[in-house]
Amino acid sequence: MAQNHVYLSVQNEDYSTASRHLLKDDLTSPLPPKIVAVVGAGATNAACGLPTGEDAAKRLIEAFKARASVNGQLIAEEIHRITVEYRLERGDFEAVLLALSKFDQKTVLKELSTIYGRRHYPSLAYEILAHWLKHRFIDAIVSFNFDELLDQAIDDELGSHGYYRVISDGDCPEDVAHWLDNRGRFRFPLYIKPHGTASHKSTMRFTRSSYSLLPIELVNLLKRLFQAPTDVVIIGHAMQSVEFNDILASSGGDLLKFYAISLQKPEFRVADKPYWDVAFCDAGLNGGLGHSIDLVATTTAQMFSDTLRPRSIRRHRLISALFGRTAVVDEERHTRERLREDYLRDRVYVEISLAISKAKGFASLEHLARGRAGQYFRLLRRHAPSGVTKDSMLTMCTNLKLEPFGYSRDTLCLSGAKEAGRDRLRRPILPADEFRKAAGELALVTKDFLSPERQLRCLQNSDELFLAFLEMYEGEEVEVSTDTEATTNDVFANPVTLPTLTSLQVQTRKMMESESWDSILCTAESGEWLLKWSEQINKRDGRLAVVLADETYTTSLSNTFGERLGGRARWLPWWLHNRHVTVFLKDKKIVQAIFFERRLRTSHITPLLLEGADAEIAMDSFVAYWIKAEQYSRFSTEIEIRPRQVRSESELLIADMYKRPRA
Repeated sequence: MAQNHVYLSVQNEDYSTASRHLLKDDLTSPLPPKIVAVVGAGATNAACGLPTGEDAAKRLIEAFKARASVNGQLIAEEIHRITVEYRLERGDFEAVLLALSKFDQKTVLKELSTIYGRRHYPSLAYEILAHWLKHRFIDAIVSFNFDELLDQAIDDELGSHGYYRVISDGDCPEDVAHWLDNRGRFRFPLYIKPHGTASHKSTMRFTRSSYSLLPIELVNLLKRLFQAPTDVVIIGHAMQSVEFNDILASSGGDLLKFYAISLQKPEFRVADKPYWDVAFCDAGLNGGLGHSIDLVATTTAQMFSDTLRPRSIRRHRLISALFGRTAVVDEERHTRERLREDYLRDRVYVEISLAISKAKGFASLEHLARGRAGQYFRLLRRHAPSGVTKDSMLTMCTNLKLEPFGYSRDTLCLSGAKEAGRDRLRRPILPADEFRKAAGELALVTKDFLSPERQLRCLQNSDELFLAFLEMYEGEEVEVSTDTEATTNDVFANPVTLPTLTSLQVQTRKMMESESWDSILCTAESGEWLLKWSEQINKRDGRLAVVLADETYTTSLSNTFGERLGGRARWLPWWLHNRHVTVFLKDKKIVQAIFFERRLRTSHITPLLLEGADAEIAMDSFVAYWIKAEQYSRFSTEIEIRPRQVRSESELLIADMYKRPRA
């Protein structure tokens, strides 16, 4: 998986170099196969106790007898007939569903939806799976479960537009090639539910005939996904579907390799099995399925260089520890509603605190609304009982003692900042020593607003909130994620999406270490990243011009780069700053650029590598910000900027950067 993460983060020609730089061992040959996780009912049962096939079949029979006007003896006889005809066990889930469908298929669908219509039961296994999918450790997940626990984890982690989600033939592309990159790998993370999902009852497939009648578009997508070479990680799935086994055999054949993480070793329903290479991992040991997957994640992280490890899974461990719980299938409706409301309110508070920590003590309501905190706040509003006074997100932020920042209540900061007034306005990031103190207070306040059950879990996981806040602060402020509907993909002609934080770091290193530039133009939050490359910049006497939204590191930049930066550092208020551009020049000519949008310090970004005419557009964006920053400095506002002015100012800026002789 470590190899796969690197491979999916870089271009083919950069894979060997990136692997040697990022990984401890030389794991660069051969190129890694696709990795696909196949998830079954055992994973959901381990997550929150939702029933697997046999238990679900028993519940369905009892519920069916109570709701449908069918004699119990007739049901038993039909089940027996089907088990004989299809050579199934009497308690086989498929046999029971097929028998009950003969009498009343609508009731069957309704009961299945009642049992499996669950989303809000976080589990460590599903949290890590979603993390792997987002950060491209795995290419795809195929889930045969009706429930939507994994769906929710993936939505939390990737956002609704961060991946391809396939439930029916209408979700499939007309041509699978449209979803592939030039290496034949899927361009975005892929999540497929071949048997449908509980929230769309008509998509649920649960009989032998419906399995064999999967839409041809879905079958073709699965066959393309499992084309060899592919490693298949089986998680809580018995692999008993003859139809699915046939898809695997016809697409990957003996070049597929299988690894199982489950309570029992899968048994494949095929006559000839020379190509199954199953490595069995007992998920029943030392904490169950979640612990086993955590061990895999930990081992994978240890394969990276100590200073270059991918984003940790601490937040996922925290969420599963605080919010994971066991589902009671037949619990009273009002009990489920109360538990859901408590869960959603608690989740909002925790997500706000995590978000403000990750943003280094400063965030906007827009930032929070676009992230997990906003998603769970909207769910809380939707499910709150009628007539109950509803808190606003601003109220919940105030409860956590976040203070209004700047010119309105739309932006918030942690209390404890020493600076005030204009200096604080120009330096929204909270320094590390101040944040550590504020984080301790934030952890205590957050606990106070949680429900009694969650407060008890906080006591059982002492200091986990505080440690999570520190790790969020110390890590990267942004989340690099793909966006299947990014408007920037339409603005530029040939953008190359950088799908992970690793890909952004590798591309930055490649550009900084190349000999193809001598000057850099950059709009950034604080410009701190330039300090990490001071040796390369100073060694080649590189010239800089920067537009910053935060002046925390402006003095350090001036001291480090001296005449290379000169007076070419301008401040543009963060509320006017939403385009991050780095343009590389060589002999006054534009070489390449990296571009992404980030408004009001929102955390999710989709960086693009640009060349040619696309890089020229990025250059125009930088120069427009350069002009805007000067206007704000002189007039405290921005004035209309025309194309002619951009061209003229661009010529003046480049002339200034190249006017001094270079060493």
